[in-house]
Amino acid sequence: MAQEAAHYAFYKRAATARLRDNPRGQRIVRFMLRKLWSIVGSGLHSAENADRLYCSLVAPDPSILEPMDAAIARIPGLEGLHLLRDHFEAARARTAA
Repeated sequence: MAQEAAHYAFYKRAATARLRDNPRGQRIVRFMLRKLWSIVGSGLHSAENADRLYCSLVAPDPSILEPMDAAIARIPGLEGLHLLRDHFEAARARTAA
């Protein structure tokens, strides 16, 4: 767990440093995250199974996503981006259909 925390901290510091005072980079990263980002492991299962698993983990308490989305939003250029919440809402809608 400590090693994962160190990796997380490193990548967050690197992203913050590279995107600070870099509006073009911020726009590119924001665009790429909105269009290409997906939940880790989602490519290993069918979309239906991945949605069902994600919803079963998050549905009991969707507020668990807020601190993660907030951490992403503190990176320059990613303010207001809610990747996890938006993914959960879309997955919930797909599983309800």
